[in-house]
This record gives sequence, structure tokens and C-alpha cells, in this order.
Amino acid sequence: MRQRNYQDAAETQLSTRQSLVAAATIAAAGRFDLLQYVVDRWRVRYPWLDHKDERKLYEEAIRLRSAGPIEERLAELS
Repeated sequence: MRQRNYQDAAETQLSTRQSLVAAATIAAAGRFDLLQYVVDRWRVRYPWLDHKDERKLYEEAIRLRSAGPIEERLAELS
């Protein structure tokens, strides 16, 4: 079991863009259950609740059952 204040080393973390690409791929495949799993366990990956805007974006995609919001954010980053 991970300690409460544990955070993965920086080299094991995805960049914002890599995270969005992974989430868009999951959502495009219709695996909203898997995306929900990521959101539910956000504390494990980001113990201090970093990247709240990404989390909200994933929640919106789950609610809409569409990869659209994530893909729009990716387009903005390009």
C-alpha cells in the first residue's frame, strides 16, 4: 500500500499532453469505465490533487460519454 504522501518519481509521470492523449484513446474506445477508474484513483497518481483541470475534463468526458472535450483540449495544446 502506498503512503499517503507518496508521489511517483518525475520520470514516471506523464506530461499533460501524454496524459490527455492516453485519456482520449481510452475515451475513443468507449472505455468510460476505465476513465472513471482513473478519476476515482486520482489521489494515488497525484496525491496533492494536482492537475485538477485535467480531472474535471475527464469527468466531463465521462458525463457526456464522449472523447470530444479531451480532444478539444488536445487541439488547443497543439
